[in-house]
Amino acid sequence: MRYVLVISFVLGSVCFGEEPDGAGNQPAAGEAKQDDDAPAIETIVLKSGKTLEGTITRRGKQFIDLHQPGMTWSIAVSDIERIETAEATAEKNKGKVYFNGKWFTPAEKEAEEKEAAAIEEYVQERLAVKTKEQEESRQRARQYAEKMRAEGKVLDNGRWLTPEEKQEVIEKRKAALAAQSAAQERAAALQPTDITWAEYMRACGVKAQDQNEARAAKAFREKYEGKIVKWAGIVEHVEEPRFGGGGSFVNIKMQPSDESLIADLLLIVPANVSVMALNKGEPVKFIARIVRQGGPFSVHSLRYLGQ
Repeated sequence: MRYVLVISFVLGSVCFGEEPDGAGNQPAAGEAKQDDDAPAIETIVLKSGKTLEGTITRRGKQFIDLHQPGMTWSIAVSDIERIETAEATAEKNKGKVYFNGKWFTPAEKEAEEKEAAAIEEYVQERLAVKTKEQEESRQRARQYAEKMRAEGKVLDNGRWLTPEEKQEVIEKRKAALAAQSAAQERAAALQPTDITWAEYMRACGVKAQDQNEARAAKAFREKYEGKIVKWAGIVEHVEEPRFGGGGSFVNIKMQPSDESLIADLLLIVPANVSVMALNKGEPVKFIARIVRQGGPFSVHSLRYLGQ
């Protein structure tokens, strides 16, 4: 009802805030005062579709005052669809339209829409090509798996093996377990410090380095480098020894993470300890010596001592 009353005032030419002229007379209907320094005109579009032009003199939570020559309207905010600035009104008067945050002529808008359509078409074409490539890759993988099974091979940790090779892997895993047991016995003699991963990360992790790189580096050298810790994490990736020599590497994700996309720790495992039985996502406990501080683009390195 409030909106209906406001509109009835407009239709009935009832206004308030009118100023008499010098002789004390009210302005005649349709007559407006001349103001050489008049501010820019703004347009209020009501929800009814009607528009009012003038200068906004007050913006309240419930009402907005719109000044026109010789009168001021108080308009309920709830009755307003939108307010167009003087710039928008000027652009519309030039025949321009608003599109994607800018004002365009009809020809410019058409060109902009065509360019946007061309970009979208290109994106969809690339998506279709990528989808096709992925499907072809899956199809080749299925065909290869069928071929391997036809040859009597079985899939083991991403590798197709003959029954003999499978048995050899089983024996190696047994040997690895035995080696791990021996390593555990050797580790029993070790006395890890009470340094926790959370404590180390607060002092030497990525956030600590972002706050003060020099302080984090000093803390690592003076308090943590060379110290033995007993931690636990999740296996992210296991890398076999290369060229038949050296040890293995186990990438480990810790909780909480040090904001690394791949892994938080690189566990350097000696050649006499096999870790190939470990699988991604498997929890693992370890005793290790801290040997290198990681950073935003590298991981913290520890030398494996046992479990």
